[in-house]
Amino acid sequence: MYQASKLDAILVTSDNLLRKFATDHAVEVHGHLWMFDNLVDGGLLSGSLAIEKLGELTEIVNPKLGLPSAECHKRIKKWGLLP
Repeated sequence: MYQASKLDAILVTSDNLLRKFATDHAVEVHGHLWMFDNLVDGGLLSGSLAIEKLGELTEIVNPKLGLPSAECHKRIKKWGLLP
């Protein structure tokens, strides 16, 4: 939060308390899914690799992250991996 504020940068977090604090202090804040969207849309990450990394993030790195499953599935479909 400190660095985002000082650098006029975007804060990426899934922590709701930190999100509220950032919003209250006029710091732009987004979550992990926004980051994946931007990487895929920008051609920096393929859809299939994004799905793999999203799975690793939610199952191995931080199973308690609690990303909304409906939003995750929507992205999987968007990235062309589900009918």
